[in-house]
Amino acid sequence: MKIEQAKALKVGQIVRCPTDRGDITYTGKVEHIEETVHKNIYGVEYVWVTVAHPSGKSRHVWPSHRLS
Repeated sequence: MKIEQAKALKVGQIVRCPTDRGDITYTGKVEHIEETVHKNIYGVEYVWVTVAHPSGKSRHVWPSHRLS
């Protein structure tokens, strides 16, 4: 997701989270979007996004550039 899309995210919106550390790909609900824009070592801009897992048992924080 490009930074423009990340800045347009709204709480409650559904996003796709990638496979990571043994977890399968899932769609979750956005719970929080940080306002501060960060930049990784490759120059990619992102914001931190808290996503609730569809099971409702966990939440994960993702850099927006990994979400779709």
